[in-house]
Amino acid sequence: MHSSIGRETMSTRTLPARAAVLVPFTLVLAMLLCSCEDDNCATCPDPVEPAPVGWFVQETPTTELLSNLHVFDASRAIAVGGAGTMIRTTDGGETWSLVNTGTTVQLRDLYFLNATHGWTVGDNGVALRTTDGGLTWAALTLPVITNNREVEFVSETTGWIGGGPTAGQTVEPVLMKTIDGGQTWDVLSTSYTPRTMFFVDPDSGCVAGGGTLMRTNDAGATWEEVACGAYGWIGCLFFANPQRGWVSGSGGFIARTVDGGRTWQTLNSATTRNVTELYFVDENVGWYVTGATGTIATTTNGGDTWRFQGCPVESTTSDVTFASADIGWVSGGDGLILKTVTGGW
Repeated sequence: MHSSIGRETMSTRTLPARAAVLVPFTLVLAMLLCSCEDDNCATCPDPVEPAPVGWFVQETPTTELLSNLHVFDASRAIAVGGAGTMIRTTDGGETWSLVNTGTTVQLRDLYFLNATHGWTVGDNGVALRTTDGGLTWAALTLPVITNNREVEFVSETTGWIGGGPTAGQTVEPVLMKTIDGGQTWDVLSTSYTPRTMFFVDPDSGCVAGGGTLMRTNDAGATWEEVACGAYGWIGCLFFANPQRGWVSGSGGFIARTVDGGRTWQTLNSATTRNVTELYFVDENVGWYVTGATGTIATTTNGGDTWRFQGCPVESTTSDVTFASADIGWVSGGDGLILKTVTGGW
Protein backbone atom coordinates (compact mmCIF):
# COMPACT_ATOMS: atom_id res chain seq x y z
CA MET A 1 0.00 0.00 0.00
CA HIS A 2 2.80 2.41 0.85
CA SER A 3 4.92 1.58 -2.20
CA SER A 4 1.92 1.97 -4.50
CA ILE A 5 1.21 5.43 -3.19
CA GLY A 6 4.88 6.30 -3.68
CA ARG A 7 4.84 5.30 -7.35
CA GLU A 8 1.66 7.31 -7.92
CA THR A 9 3.17 10.38 -6.25
CA MET A 10 6.36 10.13 -8.36
CA SER A 11 4.35 9.81 -11.55
CA THR A 12 2.21 12.80 -10.64
CA ARG A 13 5.32 14.93 -10.14
CA THR A 14 7.15 13.79 -13.30
CA LEU A 15 4.47 14.41 -15.96
CA PRO A 16 4.21 18.18 -15.51
CA ALA A 17 8.02 18.46 -15.72
CA ARG A 18 8.09 16.67 -19.10
CA ALA A 19 5.23 18.78 -20.36
CA ALA A 20 7.12 21.91 -19.34
CA VAL A 21 10.00 20.84 -21.61
CA LEU A 22 7.86 19.68 -24.55
CA VAL A 23 5.62 22.74 -24.77
CA PRO A 24 8.40 25.29 -25.43
CA PHE A 25 10.06 22.92 -27.96
CA THR A 26 6.79 22.49 -29.80
CA LEU A 27 6.25 26.25 -29.87
CA VAL A 28 9.75 26.89 -31.22
CA LEU A 29 9.29 24.26 -33.94
CA ALA A 30 5.96 25.75 -34.93
CA MET A 31 7.49 29.23 -35.10
CA LEU A 32 10.30 27.97 -37.33
CA LEU A 33 7.89 26.22 -39.67
CA CYS A 34 5.68 29.28 -39.88
CA SER A 35 8.61 31.65 -40.41
CA CYS A 36 9.88 29.63 -43.40
CA GLU A 37 6.59 30.32 -45.14
CA ASP A 38 7.51 34.00 -45.01
CA ASP A 39 9.25 35.13 -48.21
CA ASN A 40 11.34 37.59 -46.18
CA CYS A 41 12.83 34.95 -43.90
CA ALA A 42 16.60 35.58 -43.83
CA THR A 43 17.51 32.24 -42.23
CA CYS A 44 15.52 29.92 -44.48
CA PRO A 45 17.17 28.15 -47.45
CA ASP A 46 16.29 29.33 -50.94
CA PRO A 47 13.54 27.24 -52.55
CA VAL A 48 14.86 24.72 -55.07
CA GLU A 49 13.50 25.37 -58.55
CA PRO A 50 12.74 22.19 -60.51
CA ALA A 51 14.88 21.68 -63.60
CA PRO A 52 13.00 22.69 -66.74
CA VAL A 53 12.11 19.81 -69.02
CA GLY A 54 12.34 19.66 -72.78
CA TRP A 55 13.59 22.60 -74.84
CA PHE A 56 13.23 26.18 -73.62
CA VAL A 57 14.08 29.60 -75.06
CA GLN A 58 17.03 31.64 -73.80
CA GLU A 59 17.13 35.41 -74.16
CA THR A 60 19.78 36.73 -76.56
CA PRO A 61 20.92 40.26 -77.50
CA THR A 62 20.29 39.83 -81.25
CA THR A 63 17.58 39.19 -83.82
CA GLU A 64 20.00 37.98 -86.50
CA LEU A 65 19.94 34.41 -87.80
CA LEU A 66 22.40 32.38 -85.70
CA SER A 67 23.72 29.91 -88.23
CA ASN A 68 26.25 27.96 -86.18
CA LEU A 69 27.27 27.37 -82.58
CA HIS A 70 30.02 25.73 -80.57
CA VAL A 71 29.69 24.35 -77.04
CA PHE A 72 32.80 24.07 -74.86
CA ASP A 73 31.09 22.58 -71.80
CA ALA A 74 27.91 22.91 -69.76
CA SER A 75 28.64 26.59 -69.06
CA ARG A 76 30.39 28.03 -72.11
CA ALA A 77 29.12 28.35 -75.68
CA ILE A 78 29.49 30.67 -78.71
CA ALA A 79 27.17 31.27 -81.67
CA VAL A 80 27.67 33.19 -84.93
CA GLY A 81 25.33 34.50 -87.58
CA GLY A 82 24.16 37.35 -89.77
CA ALA A 83 25.75 40.81 -89.96
CA GLY A 84 28.95 39.61 -88.28
CA THR A 85 27.04 38.68 -85.14
CA MET A 86 28.71 36.61 -82.44
CA ILE A 87 27.28 35.94 -78.98
CA ARG A 88 28.92 34.21 -76.05
CA THR A 89 27.86 32.76 -72.70
CA THR A 90 29.88 31.62 -69.69
CA ASP A 91 26.96 30.79 -67.39
CA GLY A 92 25.10 28.12 -69.27
CA GLY A 93 23.12 30.62 -71.30
CA GLU A 94 21.57 32.52 -68.43
CA THR A 95 23.15 35.56 -70.09
CA TRP A 96 24.53 36.01 -73.61
CA SER A 97 26.78 38.91 -74.59
CA LEU A 98 27.80 40.29 -77.98
CA VAL A 99 31.40 39.84 -79.16
CA ASN A 100 33.05 42.37 -81.48
CA THR A 101 34.11 40.49 -84.63
CA GLY A 102 35.12 43.52 -86.65
CA THR A 103 32.93 42.53 -89.60
CA THR A 104 29.34 43.01 -90.72
CA VAL A 105 29.11 40.11 -93.19
CA GLN A 106 27.24 36.90 -92.49
CA LEU A 107 29.32 34.45 -90.46
CA ARG A 108 28.44 30.93 -91.59
CA ASP A 109 30.61 28.51 -89.62
CA LEU A 110 32.54 28.28 -86.36
CA TYR A 111 35.15 25.76 -85.25
CA PHE A 112 37.21 25.42 -82.06
CA LEU A 113 40.15 23.06 -81.83
CA ASN A 114 40.35 23.45 -78.05
CA ALA A 115 39.35 25.90 -75.33
CA THR A 116 41.48 28.73 -76.75
CA HIS A 117 42.04 28.28 -80.50
CA GLY A 118 39.10 28.84 -82.80
CA TRP A 119 38.11 30.08 -86.26
CA THR A 120 35.01 31.50 -87.92
CA VAL A 121 34.33 32.15 -91.60
CA GLY A 122 31.76 34.01 -93.64
CA ASP A 123 30.88 35.86 -96.81
CA ASN A 124 33.18 37.99 -98.96
CA GLY A 125 36.29 36.05 -97.99
CA VAL A 126 36.03 36.72 -94.26
CA ALA A 127 38.03 34.40 -92.02
CA LEU A 128 38.80 35.19 -88.37
CA ARG A 129 40.96 33.53 -85.73
CA THR A 130 40.98 33.64 -81.92
CA THR A 131 43.63 32.45 -79.46
CA ASP A 132 41.82 33.47 -76.27
CA GLY A 133 38.66 31.39 -76.39
CA GLY A 134 36.66 33.83 -78.48
CA LEU A 135 37.15 37.05 -76.56
CA THR A 136 39.04 38.74 -79.41
CA TRP A 137 39.35 37.93 -83.13
CA ALA A 138 41.93 38.72 -85.82
CA ALA A 139 41.44 38.54 -89.59
CA LEU A 140 43.17 35.99 -91.82
CA THR A 141 44.06 36.89 -95.41
CA LEU A 142 42.88 34.31 -97.94
CA PRO A 143 44.12 33.98 -101.54
CA VAL A 144 40.57 33.65 -102.94
CA ILE A 145 37.58 35.85 -102.17
CA THR A 146 34.51 33.67 -101.92
CA ASN A 147 31.66 33.05 -99.52
CA ASN A 148 33.32 30.80 -96.99
CA ARG A 149 30.88 28.19 -95.72
CA GLU A 150 32.96 25.76 -93.66
CA VAL A 151 36.14 25.76 -91.58
CA GLU A 152 37.93 22.99 -89.70
CA PHE A 153 41.39 22.69 -88.19
CA VAL A 154 43.13 19.47 -87.20
CA SER A 155 45.91 21.28 -85.30
CA GLU A 156 46.87 24.85 -84.46
CA THR A 157 48.68 25.07 -87.81
CA THR A 158 46.78 22.77 -90.21
CA GLY A 159 43.26 23.52 -91.33
CA TRP A 160 40.74 23.73 -94.14
CA ILE A 161 38.29 26.35 -95.43
CA GLY A 162 35.70 25.66 -98.13
CA GLY A 163 33.44 28.05 -99.97
CA GLY A 164 31.76 29.15 -103.15
CA PRO A 165 29.14 31.42 -104.66
CA THR A 166 25.67 32.27 -103.47
CA ALA A 167 22.80 33.24 -105.79
CA GLY A 168 23.86 35.59 -108.57
CA GLN A 169 27.61 35.27 -108.00
CA THR A 170 30.21 33.97 -110.42
CA VAL A 171 33.09 33.15 -108.04
CA GLU A 172 34.50 29.65 -108.28
CA PRO A 173 34.02 27.07 -105.52
CA VAL A 174 37.28 26.26 -103.73
CA LEU A 175 38.78 24.18 -100.95
CA MET A 176 41.77 25.78 -99.23
CA LYS A 177 44.35 24.24 -96.89
CA THR A 178 46.96 25.81 -94.60
CA ILE A 179 49.82 24.16 -92.71
CA ASP A 180 51.18 27.34 -91.11
CA GLY A 181 48.22 28.59 -89.12
CA GLY A 182 46.70 30.56 -91.99
CA GLN A 183 49.71 32.55 -93.18
CA THR A 184 49.66 30.79 -96.57
CA TRP A 185 47.06 28.62 -98.30
CA ASP A 186 46.99 25.97 -101.03
CA VAL A 187 43.91 26.28 -103.23
CA LEU A 188 42.08 23.32 -104.73
CA SER A 189 39.39 24.10 -107.31
CA THR A 190 36.31 21.90 -107.04
CA SER A 191 33.22 21.19 -109.10
CA TYR A 192 31.04 21.67 -106.02
CA THR A 193 30.78 24.27 -103.26
CA PRO A 194 32.14 22.72 -100.04
CA ARG A 195 29.32 23.05 -97.53
CA THR A 196 30.41 20.65 -94.80
CA MET A 197 33.53 18.75 -93.78
CA PHE A 198 34.73 16.47 -91.01
CA PHE A 199 38.26 15.19 -90.35
CA VAL A 200 38.65 12.30 -87.93
CA ASP A 201 42.44 12.78 -87.87
CA PRO A 202 44.97 14.93 -89.77
CA ASP A 203 44.99 12.52 -92.73
CA SER A 204 41.44 11.20 -92.97
CA GLY A 205 38.33 13.23 -93.65
CA CYS A 206 35.31 13.89 -95.84
CA VAL A 207 34.17 17.05 -97.61
CA ALA A 208 30.77 17.47 -99.23
CA GLY A 209 28.66 19.99 -101.08
CA GLY A 210 25.91 19.92 -103.66
CA GLY A 211 25.26 16.20 -104.00
CA THR A 212 28.95 15.28 -103.93
CA LEU A 213 30.86 13.61 -101.10
CA MET A 214 34.64 13.37 -101.32
CA ARG A 215 37.00 11.40 -99.08
CA THR A 216 40.76 11.56 -98.44
CA ASN A 217 43.19 9.36 -96.50
CA ASP A 218 46.37 11.30 -97.27
CA ALA A 219 45.70 14.76 -95.84
CA GLY A 220 44.08 15.97 -99.05
CA ALA A 221 46.83 15.01 -101.51
CA THR A 222 44.26 12.84 -103.32
CA TRP A 223 40.49 12.59 -103.15
CA GLU A 224 37.94 9.99 -104.17
CA GLU A 225 34.23 10.54 -104.72
CA VAL A 226 32.03 8.30 -102.60
CA ALA A 227 28.42 7.39 -103.32
CA CYS A 228 26.31 8.10 -100.23
CA GLY A 229 22.80 7.97 -101.69
CA ALA A 230 22.09 11.68 -101.47
CA TYR A 231 19.15 12.77 -103.63
CA GLY A 232 19.78 16.51 -103.33
CA TRP A 233 22.29 18.77 -101.61
CA ILE A 234 24.38 17.60 -98.67
CA GLY A 235 24.35 19.85 -95.62
CA CYS A 236 26.13 18.14 -92.73
CA LEU A 237 28.80 15.54 -91.94
CA PHE A 238 29.40 14.22 -88.43
CA PHE A 239 31.54 11.38 -87.07
CA ALA A 240 31.26 9.95 -83.55
CA ASN A 241 34.55 8.08 -84.03
CA PRO A 242 36.88 7.32 -86.95
CA GLN A 243 34.59 4.56 -88.28
CA ARG A 244 31.02 5.61 -87.55
CA GLY A 245 29.56 8.76 -89.07
CA TRP A 246 26.46 10.33 -90.60
CA VAL A 247 25.66 12.61 -93.51
CA SER A 248 22.44 14.59 -94.01
CA GLY A 249 20.83 16.90 -96.51
CA SER A 250 17.77 17.95 -98.43
CA GLY A 251 14.46 16.11 -98.47
CA GLY A 252 15.09 14.35 -95.17
CA PHE A 253 18.21 12.57 -96.38
CA ILE A 254 20.36 10.83 -93.72
CA ALA A 255 22.91 8.08 -94.30
CA ARG A 256 25.35 6.29 -91.99
CA THR A 257 28.81 4.80 -92.41
CA VAL A 258 30.47 2.21 -90.17
CA ASP A 259 33.72 1.94 -92.16
CA GLY A 260 35.11 5.46 -92.06
CA GLY A 261 33.12 6.79 -95.01
CA ARG A 262 33.94 4.12 -97.60
CA THR A 263 30.32 2.97 -97.84
CA TRP A 264 27.02 4.51 -96.68
CA GLN A 265 23.60 3.16 -95.76
CA THR A 266 20.53 5.37 -96.21
CA LEU A 267 18.38 5.69 -93.07
CA ASN A 268 14.74 6.60 -92.52
CA SER A 269 14.82 10.09 -90.99
CA ALA A 270 11.02 10.22 -90.48
CA THR A 271 10.89 13.59 -92.27
CA THR A 272 10.92 15.02 -95.79
CA ARG A 273 12.25 18.38 -94.60
CA ASN A 274 15.86 19.43 -95.13
CA VAL A 275 18.06 18.02 -92.36
CA THR A 276 20.47 20.93 -91.97
CA GLU A 277 22.55 19.76 -88.99
CA LEU A 278 22.98 16.71 -86.80
CA TYR A 279 25.04 15.91 -83.72
CA PHE A 280 25.85 12.68 -81.85
CA VAL A 281 27.23 12.30 -78.32
CA ASP A 282 28.20 8.67 -79.01
CA GLU A 283 27.54 5.92 -81.55
CA ASN A 284 23.85 5.71 -80.64
CA VAL A 285 22.48 8.96 -79.22
CA GLY A 286 22.04 11.93 -81.52
CA TRP A 287 19.81 14.75 -82.70
CA TYR A 288 19.01 16.59 -85.92
CA VAL A 289 17.30 19.85 -86.80
CA THR A 290 15.57 20.86 -90.00
CA GLY A 291 15.78 24.26 -91.61
CA ALA A 292 12.19 25.26 -91.00
CA THR A 293 9.36 25.27 -88.45
CA GLY A 294 11.49 24.31 -85.47
CA THR A 295 11.82 20.57 -86.02
CA ILE A 296 14.05 18.65 -83.58
CA ALA A 297 14.40 14.86 -83.64
CA THR A 298 16.47 12.38 -81.64
CA THR A 299 17.68 8.80 -81.93
CA THR A 300 19.00 6.30 -79.41
CA ASN A 301 19.99 3.58 -81.88
CA GLY A 302 22.41 5.32 -84.21
CA GLY A 303 19.76 6.66 -86.55
CA ASP A 304 17.76 3.50 -87.23
CA THR A 305 14.69 5.24 -85.81
CA TRP A 306 13.95 8.86 -84.88
CA ARG A 307 11.48 10.51 -82.51
CA PHE A 308 10.41 14.14 -82.67
CA GLN A 309 10.83 16.36 -79.63
CA GLY A 310 8.68 19.31 -78.67
CA CYS A 311 9.97 22.69 -79.85
CA PRO A 312 8.62 25.82 -78.12
CA VAL A 313 8.83 27.99 -81.26
CA GLU A 314 8.06 27.76 -84.97
CA SER A 315 11.25 29.21 -86.34
CA THR A 316 14.26 28.33 -88.45
CA THR A 317 16.53 25.90 -86.60
CA SER A 318 20.04 25.97 -88.04
CA ASP A 319 22.38 24.08 -85.69
CA VAL A 320 22.34 21.66 -82.76
CA THR A 321 25.14 20.60 -80.42
CA PHE A 322 25.45 19.03 -76.96
CA ALA A 323 27.83 19.28 -74.02
CA SER A 324 26.58 15.94 -72.66
CA ALA A 325 23.71 13.55 -73.21
CA ASP A 326 21.45 15.91 -71.24
CA ILE A 327 22.73 19.44 -71.89
CA GLY A 328 22.43 20.86 -75.38
CA TRP A 329 21.63 23.92 -77.46
CA VAL A 330 19.92 24.75 -80.75
CA SER A 331 20.43 27.98 -82.70
CA GLY A 332 18.22 29.52 -85.34
CA GLY A 333 16.43 32.49 -86.83
CA ASP A 334 15.72 35.82 -85.13
CA GLY A 335 18.47 35.29 -82.58
CA LEU A 336 16.98 31.99 -81.44
CA ILE A 337 18.81 29.97 -78.80
CA LEU A 338 17.10 26.93 -77.30
CA LYS A 339 18.53 24.89 -74.45
CA THR A 340 17.76 21.57 -72.81
CA VAL A 341 19.06 20.05 -69.59
CA THR A 342 17.01 16.86 -69.96
CA GLY A 343 18.15 15.58 -73.34
CA GLY A 344 15.29 17.38 -75.05
CA TRP A 345 12.48 15.54 -73.29
